[in-house]
Amino acid sequence: FARRCKDRNPELLEHVSTADSAQDLDFLRAAVGEEKLNYYGVSYGTFLGATYLNMFPSHANRIILDSNVLPTAWTNNGNPHAGLTSTGLRIGSPRGAQATLEQFLKLCGKSPNCSFSAGSPLQTK
Repeated sequence: FARRCKDRNPELLEHVSTADSAQDLDFLRAAVGEEKLNYYGVSYGTFLGATYLNMFPSHANRIILDSNVLPTAWTNNGNPHAGLTSTGLRIGSPRGAQATLEQFLKLCGKSPNCSFSAGSPLQTK
């Protein structure tokens, strides 16, 4: 995606960053006539919100950062090959999904009414 953007519009690519997005957010705040920003950020929005707070602390009012993501997951932690791995993998989403599935199958194995049950938790797992 970045390669195609660079080929088609390299000047634009120089302005596609979280800091640029935070500055755009502040421009929008000012454009609607708000003195302070109220913001709710989830996932990447937590990184954007934290960046905004660092850049414009006096422009922030109520800021909620929900489901924070480690900044290194968005910045690749300086690893040039990290871009080959999805952010979901870098923040460990598959481990959480696996733990949830294992718990579900364990509970399902205890229930004769569960469609996925193989008769016991051990067999269902």
